[in-house]
Amino acid sequence: MTADRSVRQVLATTDVHSALGAGASFLGHLHEARSDSLLVDCGDFFEGTGYYRLGKGALERDVLLGLYDVIAPGNHGWAHYFEPALHQRTVCANAVDGSTGTPLFRRLRIVEVAGRPTASRGVIGLQAFDSIPVTQRPGQRAVEPVKALRELMLAHHHEVDSWVLLSHSGFEEDLGLAEACPFLDVISADRCHSDHTGPTRIGSTLVLKGRERVGAQGGDSRVWTGSRRSDPAVCLSSRRIAGWSLARIARVLPDPPELIDGGFTPSGNGTVSPSRFSPRTVT
Repeated sequence: MTADRSVRQVLATTDVHSALGAGASFLGHLHEARSDSLLVDCGDFFEGTGYYRLGKGALERDVLLGLYDVIAPGNHGWAHYFEPALHQRTVCANAVDGSTGTPLFRRLRIVEVAGRPTASRGVIGLQAFDSIPVTQRPGQRAVEPVKALRELMLAHHHEVDSWVLLSHSGFEEDLGLAEACPFLDVISADRCHSDHTGPTRIGSTLVLKGRERVGAQGGDSRVWTGSRRSDPAVCLSSRRIAGWSLARIARVLPDPPELIDGGFTPSGNGTVSPSRFSPRTVT
């Protein structure tokens, strides 16, 4: 998946909902960024515009397979994630067979990013799972995300330096996940339905989300930088363009802690500095 390029950062999109009409520049940005980025999506890439109603997901499928390395399933377009090619790229730790408990998807991928083995794994919130039409999830169920994440950490802690979660649960739920799973370094929040734009730190975990309201032709871009004197800093930006949400996670050199938003540096405790971050050759 990433054997032909050196990955130094992670780019995450959320809640695309088939909004491809005004996305040419955004797709171009993703294509350019792919040379040194692990591209991931946090769910709900399908359904929401005429592109989906007319093409039945064909265009969205081509974009995911052509650009993305790891994807997490959302409640919208759930059935598409079982298509063979997309299923190979999908990660979800807590969706299982209702009778056997066997995971429905691969539970995580470990990729080397900036020289550090990092696990990317997904979860779907219980409410999000319950909103999937019953006809699309026969014999399937979702287990408690916290339980699934803790089991996964215990099974792979010897392989991984950093943990990135692609969550399709909602921002408030993700704050709870951060408290219950302090080993997580970064949570990319999806299905948020919240005006909060983050980032929010819970202990050593950073919870990210993009803006949810934006003009049809516009977008939002923010950059946060910060560091701990003994740890690599993390540079993060989120952008939402015509329904697309983008979160960037990149290592930068240590600097004095600061929070930058459009050139404005507020006073106070605006530090954003995950203690660890990165991923390894896909397993």
